Amino acid sequence: MDRRISRVDVDGAPAGVNVYRVDCLDGGGDADRFIDRLDEAERVYALRIVDRGDRARYVLRRAARRLLLERHAAELTFSALGRPGFSTPSADDFSSASSGDLALIAFARGLRIGIDVERIRELDNVRELAAAALDTGEMADFDAAGPRGESESFLRFWTMKEAVLKAAGTGVAVPAAAMRRPDPANAWNVVSFFPGPGYVGALASGPAAASAAF
Repeated sequence: MDRRISRVDVDGAPAGVNVYRVDCLDGGGDADRFIDRLDEAERVYALRIVDRGDRARYVLRRAARRLLLERHAAELTFSALGRPGFSTPSADDFSSASSGDLALIAFARGLRIGIDVERIRELDNVRELAAAALDTGEMADFDAAGPRGESESFLRFWTMKEAVLKAAGTGVAVPAAAMRRPDPANAWNVVSFFPGPGYVGALASGPAAASAAF
């Protein structure tokens, strides 16, 4: 499992935040070796996944998460809205995300964090998605990207918004278009980064009392 996990240096991330990348591509059938690392509920869920690739990605994500939690001496709890957090004081916050064959897992001390990732791909209805989710300033940047860059531009903004929603723990209760682009004067520090070829990610961090707005 260790060879599948690597640290990601995120420019602009505050001190005390550690981000890990997990390679979930199961080219050699590794996932079967790690299913015993999952708890009973996770194993039952995994065995219900029909597609072998999807099952392998799920097993590898959960096994890596469990390994990293053990190393941080932390145990997860979940809020009423499903936001993960720690039941022990050894680490202050946690977030994870996955897309395609890559997962991101983040830990922080003294901050609330949220992380998101998307595989960069062409989106058939990207202009409609952008009109619904982006504010005026973001739409200007989206338009400037041109037809070849529209999907990547949208996914970059989308991951940033999702990261803030995860950090705040509000889920989709806040309309995406109402969340403006990052502003240093506001509570959340949001950075966009590329965790691997063909992927875009975002990390949001801020004080525990921050709201779901940039």
